[in-house]
Amino acid sequence: MRHRFFLYSSIFSLLGVLSSCNKNNGDVVEQAYIHRYGMEVSPEHWEASGREGQIVSTMKNGVVVSKGYRNGVLDGETTYTYPHSSIIEKKICYDKNNLTNEKEFYRNGAPKIENCIHNDGKEVFYWYPTGIPQGHEQYQNDSGLYTGEYYDINNQPISRVHEGYGKRIVCDEYGALNYEDNIENGQLITRTTYYPNKSPKELIPFKNNQINGQKRTYFIGGEPASLEEWQNNQQHGITITYENGEKVSECPYHQGQKHGVEKLFSHNNLVEEITWQNGSKHGPNIHYINNQKRTDWFFNNQPVSKSQFDLKSNPPPR
Repeated sequence: MRHRFFLYSSIFSLLGVLSSCNKNNGDVVEQAYIHRYGMEVSPEHWEASGREGQIVSTMKNGVVVSKGYRNGVLDGETTYTYPHSSIIEKKICYDKNNLTNEKEFYRNGAPKIENCIHNDGKEVFYWYPTGIPQGHEQYQNDSGLYTGEYYDINNQPISRVHEGYGKRIVCDEYGALNYEDNIENGQLITRTTYYPNKSPKELIPFKNNQINGQKRTYFIGGEPASLEEWQNNQQHGITITYENGEKVSECPYHQGQKHGVEKLFSHNNLVEEITWQNGSKHGPNIHYINNQKRTDWFFNNQPVSKSQFDLKSNPPPR
């Protein structure tokens, strides 16, 4: 529940991936072909009779997938159970291979999310496990989130989005504040996540529904924990971490991996420098102790001597 917006925007693409499972999938351990009149038939008979009815697949992880077909294309309901259970977790509806509706359920059978797809956009409904509505959103294909109404666990309104502008406040399944989004022109601009005591945990900037800009994190008491530079959902740039209000590290990132010289500090004094290349220690690792300097060397995360590093970095021609 902690990152429901990402869930809202990506869960249905995940369902599309899941719906691609077929008899050639190595995760299928058992499969049955049901004629549209309800009889189980052989795969050959099902193919010869026009591929109409259902294919019911039991997956290695215990999920049972049931897909409805008409004239060889998805039509009607496709369902996914929870692992090793008969309780439906997801239900997807098709009309002649066109997706029309998607729904996810809690383990108690109550609805969780429903996505109703229209020609000009979609409507999304959210519920708490008790069945109380959590939110209702309308999206337009050309402008993103257009309207939204959000409710607490007592069904009281707590925030709204109107004509693409406003706040989306989302609580967890127990009613505790989870995060707050600022929406402008139908797009997510910033998200603030919270600790259980309602103290801010993260302040995350977005552009084009991806993390872009300076992300700030905090300890539960409100003190800064980190200042991170992000680009297109990856750490990219300098990340600074703090303890007790003091900077303890400064590290460059490149496309999500440490890359460059990381500096570690103690009481504002430099105590260590670590050289990174594409997420691996690669180069000198310098320790500063009592006005003395000691250097260790690494090659692709493996400790080596300086001469070994030079040899591996510039091997002699053969």
